[in-house]
Amino acid sequence: MTVSQPAVRYAHAVDRRDVDALAALFTPEAVFVLDPAMAQPGQPGHWEGRDAIAEGVIAGVTGLIATRHETCGQTVQVDGDTATTHTYCQAHHIFERKGVPTDEVMALQYRDTLQRSGDDWLISRREVFLDWSWRQEVRLPKRD
Repeated sequence: MTVSQPAVRYAHAVDRRDVDALAALFTPEAVFVLDPAMAQPGQPGHWEGRDAIAEGVIAGVTGLIATRHETCGQTVQVDGDTATTHTYCQAHHIFERKGVPTDEVMALQYRDTLQRSGDDWLISRREVFLDWSWRQEVRLPKRD
């Protein structure tokens, strides 16, 4: 895995609700910090440890109809077996509001510290920042 892949793999794991794949992207002692504007009432603003991170992130999206996390604009700085990345993300969160499918779109930034583990790069710290958000009604395709 290249140093740039954890951000994209994170997006795919969240969108598929794949707890195991998500946990595998983090070091055992990783720390995940949410922007205070994103923390849900009664939920922690951070998690410590790969299993707590994966369970907490997936719990946060489980009640939604769907999500899509689109990553772009990543910068990478490597220093031996550690690296830092800064990645932009547009995160779509589809839910029903007053009977209407609605997308809460969040413009996010991920600031990650990564650690080389064999051929892989694992996230040891992720800080998520919310730049802005908006809501819009959406049309979902009919499925049989």
